[in-house]
Amino acid sequence: MLLGFPPRCALRRRLRQTLAIMRAVSRTTVICVLLVLAGCKLAFPQVTSATVERYQSGGTLQAVPLNSDQIHALSDWFSQHGSGWSSTVATYVPTLIVRAKHANGDISEINVLSGMVVVNNHSGQFQQHFSQTDLAAIRSILEDPLMANPALKFAPSGRWDAPSARPLAPR
Repeated sequence: MLLGFPPRCALRRRLRQTLAIMRAVSRTTVICVLLVLAGCKLAFPQVTSATVERYQSGGTLQAVPLNSDQIHALSDWFSQHGSGWSSTVATYVPTLIVRAKHANGDISEINVLSGMVVVNNHSGQFQQHFSQTDLAAIRSILEDPLMANPALKFAPSGRWDAPSARPLAPR
């Protein structure tokens, strides 16, 4: 050993150990990144009751309970679209909100927007972008009870259009 340096075989051994650790760390990092990018599966237990609320300019226009057929259709829609959700901390202006009570007692708030659906529940807030076909399917489930007032219509822009621009009277 010259001047306090370890022999060459000890350096090689340390280099091999360091490279093995670096490979393991890089593999773990890649796996974690892939899991995050792949999205998560949204746990959405069976819905027992739900109310759909229509909002405009931040205020509630109408709130109507869903019937059993609509509740079943909503649960089916979420069972078909359970994967691909990502966690989000952003806030979204409500347009079409569903407050769903589940069989396990949990409550979810579902915000159907013009290009995505946002679900807020005890696990956090999750979002997913959907095609217009998928969004039309969930809107058709939810809009049926709201058509009690046919003057209000859901526009493709994601807003509710009313025949007049006058504000609603305060409650």
